[in-house]
Amino acid sequence: MNTIVVRLTVFWALASAWPALALAQGEQAMRFVCLGTDHRPVSSEPLLVASPQQAWARLEQLAEKAPLSHCWSWNHDCAVARVLPGEDPAGGCPVDRRLRLRIVSPDAVGETPGSAGSLDVTAAPTDMWREVPLSLLPTAASDPSGLAVIPRSEGPWRVHARVGEKLSAWREVLPEQDAAELVLRPSFGLGVQITADHAPLARARLSLVRPAKGLYRPEEVLVFDRADDAGRVALTVPEQDRSMVVVAGKDRLATAFRRPRDVPPTVELGTGLVVGGRAVNDSGEPVAAARLVGSSWIPGGARLLQRNEGESGPDGRFRLSGFSAGAASLQAESGDLRFSRMLDLEGSVELGQVILTEPKFLWIRIVDSLRQLPVGQAKVRSEDSEWKPVDEDGLVRLPLLEGREVFAEAKGYHYERLMLPGGVGATVEEPFVVALTPVLLVEGRFFAADGRTPATGGRVTARREADGGGGTAFGRMDPDGAFSIELGAGSWELQLSSGNAGTLRLDVAGSAGETLELGDLTASASAWVSGFVVDPEYRPLSRAVVSHTPPYASGPLMAWALGQTDSVETNDEGYFELFGLAPGVATLRVEAEGFAPLEFEVRAEGLERLDAGTVRMSHGRRVTVRSDVGGGLIVIDTGGLGHPRDRITVELVDRRAVVDTVPDGSFRLTVLDDGVPVCERDEGSETGDVDVRCDRSTTIVSG
Repeated sequence: MNTIVVRLTVFWALASAWPALALAQGEQAMRFVCLGTDHRPVSSEPLLVASPQQAWARLEQLAEKAPLSHCWSWNHDCAVARVLPGEDPAGGCPVDRRLRLRIVSPDAVGETPGSAGSLDVTAAPTDMWREVPLSLLPTAASDPSGLAVIPRSEGPWRVHARVGEKLSAWREVLPEQDAAELVLRPSFGLGVQITADHAPLARARLSLVRPAKGLYRPEEVLVFDRADDAGRVALTVPEQDRSMVVVAGKDRLATAFRRPRDVPPTVELGTGLVVGGRAVNDSGEPVAAARLVGSSWIPGGARLLQRNEGESGPDGRFRLSGFSAGAASLQAESGDLRFSRMLDLEGSVELGQVILTEPKFLWIRIVDSLRQLPVGQAKVRSEDSEWKPVDEDGLVRLPLLEGREVFAEAKGYHYERLMLPGGVGATVEEPFVVALTPVLLVEGRFFAADGRTPATGGRVTARREADGGGGTAFGRMDPDGAFSIELGAGSWELQLSSGNAGTLRLDVAGSAGETLELGDLTASASAWVSGFVVDPEYRPLSRAVVSHTPPYASGPLMAWALGQTDSVETNDEGYFELFGLAPGVATLRVEAEGFAPLEFEVRAEGLERLDAGTVRMSHGRRVTVRSDVGGGLIVIDTGGLGHPRDRITVELVDRRAVVDTVPDGSFRLTVLDDGVPVCERDEGSETGDVDVRCDRSTTIVSG
């Protein structure tokens, strides 16, 4: 099965809210958060209008420099919905569907969750969390018992709750779910002063990012907020949150931190590498006000992309900063003119003349390969364009610059990648037809061997051997053990696996367009391990992650990249049970916020319970790095093999960085200046705190 690896893009786009825009729709006020096509925020005082048409006309006037891209609208009867200019903001309400959220506080024995103060719930579609700051997201108050009932639209949602100093984790609510439980935990404030050239950087962005779990569960922005005019921004974070933190600002090189507690009080963002040039048309005339978009990887941010925007001046000249070293891209557009180029940056670069040309537009129709009917929910893009949705007839007009490679996708169909032949798709009457093949859909629910405990955080792996080569596909399970995986027609071997349930292997077979409903499945009997995780004072550690990566033919790094790791979390007593161990030696890894990762081995002789006893965590050792690099990053690789989970990234502040929770053992140190390695050294001391000086040309170690 063809699979797309979706890489996360961190945008500078922000939004502003209309606190109470009143529409004449049952005399109810609608609330709005809107974004312009140029990503510029716009604001409005409350407006009273007679019709949706007048509302949009007024909002377009407020946008001034660019038309509105879209808005999010809602009120207490209308679920949050994404609306386009001209659509009726209240057209989808009132709605009958409701989302019931139950908030619980395990520490408040005999008390209701709301007894500690006002209990607020933030709930919105997942897409809204990606593009709207936390301070502008919809909120609602629960009753004192901890129950909140809000209108709910289709699609996935994200929710969390807060009361006093307690905060729940960010919870994903699946499209088919209408209820969720939010557990309040202690929290801490993550406050940051963001600067550029040592001056406050207004509207900079502080984001919490859920770490990747292999290639097929990439990083995901959980929540973000933006800095005020003084460059200050703050988020409240659960104490044991393990999110990555990204600090980004316009025209600046973004910085990533492995954990919230790694973020220093002040983060200075450098300019990064600069790409300059002069935008001209094919006649050599300057193109003024051309919109430019540059993308590059965030240093230390795993698979996170940063995106910087700018425009050319009256003479066509442009200077776009914020790039990191390595692979990057630059795109430009002005009216019907386009430019696109991939870059491999070793330093700042002057491109000279960047020629914007009018692309060729081709008409493409997407159809079902079996029924030859239009696929109305498909999306298409070329090498030079972003994804574009087709209309109800499966048609889309696609721009092409240099390449002729086209990509198409739709839910329930295989991803298609093809080279367009010449002389096709010139008119809407004779579009080039791309046929998408329906998938073989396999669905079911996976439980532990007891038949009652649903697999949590489980995975599905499908493999097959076929003439001309085999295939592998991957999927994830929902919290209730439900799974759905899209395969090619034919026979497959499925492996269902979950840390809290175990493993099951079975064979399936089907044809394209068929849905196989496997029903409820239970794990095979296996060896399993249990134990308690405690801190150095033998106090229980809750929500510590205990994981195991089974042997994989391509090695442990590829196993991790493909998500072939089973994990469980400890409960409030620090207790864990991890199922699915094969006979032989297994390496377990334990991770907890504020502690050094710990690995140990267990041996299973057969189908038995293994007692790990008490696993005592350590705060690890402190590594202090000093360098003549003023505002760079340091990366400590405790495994020495470049494994993402072993890399610790910290910012140099005043030529110094302090890293805690480093496990015992040797490590590799890298100092980055604007994303470029300027010092790389192996540190051989196995234990104890260490002080390392790593300049551009020398290294001094003491400790």
